[in-house]
Amino acid sequence: MSVNEYTNFQDTEEFKIRHRVEQRKYLEKHREYYKIKSREWYHKNKSKSLIVSAIYRRNSLADMRRQILKLLGSKCSNSNCSAPGGESDWRCLQIDHVNGGGRLEKKSFSSEYAYMKNILLKIQNGSKDYQLLCANCNWKKKYNNKESPPRRVFL
Repeated sequence: MSVNEYTNFQDTEEFKIRHRVEQRKYLEKHREYYKIKSREWYHKNKSKSLIVSAIYRRNSLADMRRQILKLLGSKCSNSNCSAPGGESDWRCLQIDHVNGGGRLEKKSFSSEYAYMKNILLKIQNGSKDYQLLCANCNWKKKYNNKESPPRRVFL
């Protein structure tokens, strides 16, 4: 096989599949070695690792939130919103559970990342359980539907 033929073969789907299978076999065979090396690297670079993972989590959460906002229309879905045409500033928009119960759902997840990923997957699968509301509309809805825990109201 000439260099040109080999290069062309590397671009085929068959090569990619075969290569992935070989990689998996190799990694499975040497799992303990990589586990030890990974652990050693983590202990040597613990502070760097924590910073990198925090940045990654923050960026991936922001990306998920952007995707959710896009899927839900990127503006307040309340027809009586005080902003003309519905608020569209991403900083003011909040993901709301249409039928309430968001606090309990959020508590059932171990992390903010898992919770947001669950919401994103549900919306991608066509769930109508979520809507976008601006902060004002969301708090009005919570108050009117008594979704918030009882608090003293000072008038």
